[in-house]
Amino acid sequence: MPLKICPNCHRGCNEENEYCPTCKTKLPDNNNSNKADNSKFPGSTKTPKPGRFRRGYELLKISVKLLEENPAIFVLSFFISLIELINLYFINPPTGIGALFMSSSMIVKGSVSWAVLFFPSFFLFDLVNTFIVAILFTIISLQIKGQNPTIYDGLSNALLYIQPLVLWVFLITIVYTIRIAALAWFPNGIQEALLLIIFLLISLLTFFVVPIFLFEEKSIPDAIVDSAERVQAYWREIIGAIGSLVVIVIFLLVGIATVIIGIFLLESVVTGSIHTVNEATASINLAIQMVAYVLILVFLMTEYILHMYLYIYTGEERLNNSKTEG
Repeated sequence: MPLKICPNCHRGCNEENEYCPTCKTKLPDNNNSNKADNSKFPGSTKTPKPGRFRRGYELLKISVKLLEENPAIFVLSFFISLIELINLYFINPPTGIGALFMSSSMIVKGSVSWAVLFFPSFFLFDLVNTFIVAILFTIISLQIKGQNPTIYDGLSNALLYIQPLVLWVFLITIVYTIRIAALAWFPNGIQEALLLIIFLLISLLTFFVVPIFLFEEKSIPDAIVDSAERVQAYWREIIGAIGSLVVIVIFLLVGIATVIIGIFLLESVVTGSIHTVNEATASINLAIQMVAYVLILVFLMTEYILHMYLYIYTGEERLNNSKTEG
């Protein structure tokens, strides 16, 4: 895991390296400022050790603070989340380009023609998104370890791993295209649910693959195995953290939607204006949709930071456990 940044080329280097592998510049000494502050993690010697699901919630609260510590983290997480929203709305079905591909009378969903059109669009969007995620993960890793990284630091490190990142996105795009096409091949509701469960399981087991590429320089098969092992060992913390975030966003959406409906009804009573059912429904739906998009954006921004925090946390915990067992 790179805990040092080369002062010359800004490459992320492993802590045991004395010189940068790229430009041979002498690296800073590995002092305490380069190590993760374990007091920031739930269960450290400086904090009471909560239950494992509760630990995930504590990690969520801590990770959000990183948005305030470094402007680069806020800007990149916002930009990535915006790309993801565009991807979801314009590329993926049932809206945007995805809907166009599937509704065209000339293109049959699940056919070779459909795959030829759908695959490149999803691949390009996901590649851009994954590369920016790699930059963000590098910055978060260094920020947690007490440094003050810039976007250039993250970019320099991410460029070193562009080949495995491209290959990984290519494989993920194949899996996703097969999953969408399979929904046409097997339109049964039970089969659709089964495909969704399989896809979610694959996503969960490969949760840490990208940071493992960046910080441990493992091959794709080794990264997948390592990610699956981490998820198996720390699934409670992962579910606790992401589940807490989902619950918070849902409560906010329900609460704000209730307020919007209340304001609309109050405005009708006070002004005496009369709206048809269709007008009222359309206005309320539009307002709630706008709020939902904002909350999804906030969810994605927080999830990316939490993702990296969980990776570092599981690495620290695994290291501490190995020392205890030894």
